[in-house]
Parts: sequence; C-alpha cells; structure tokens
Amino acid sequence: MISPNTRIIDLTSSQLQELISDAVKKELANTQSPQPKEDDELLTLEAAASFLKVSKVTLHHWKRDGKVKFLRIGSRIRFKKSELLNAGSIKKSRK
Repeated sequence: MISPNTRIIDLTSSQLQELISDAVKKELANTQSPQPKEDDELLTLEAAASFLKVSKVTLHHWKRDGKVKFLRIGSRIRFKKSELLNAGSIKKSRK
C-alpha cells in the first residue's frame, strides 16, 4: 500500500537523468572544494633547495638523515613547503 505522502511520477529515462543531473549540479555548486594552503605547495628537489638556500646535495643529506620530510610520488620526490619552513631551523642549528 502506498502512503498518502508518496507521489508517483511518470518520467522517461532522459527526464529522470536530467532531474538527477540538475540535483547533482546544484549540490556541487553548494559545496566548495577545499583549497590547498599555499604552504602545502609541493616542491621539486631543485625548488626546495633553492627555497632553503642550500645545495641539492645538502638537501639529499637532510632527506637521508630524516631532518626533512618528503613525499614519494611514484619515482619522484617532492617536499611540502610547510615542512620546509620548519626545516629552516636546521641550517641555523648547525652553526
């Protein structure tokens, strides 16, 4: 038995598809995708070394010694800019 609040609508498949598509578009428009923070930018080894004002060899050593966190994306190495900001104190503490 159908409850009194239930509505039965006769729709074609294309009308149903359009209704669903419109509803999804409306919901997507209402949600905002999270914007990555500027400090979470991923840098290459060269860019990270330049950012820290150290040589690529020094950055490799810091990476190997665990002084700098890094990400491996496939075979590529990337550094989060926010992690490098924390690593800036490494250079100062060596002196």
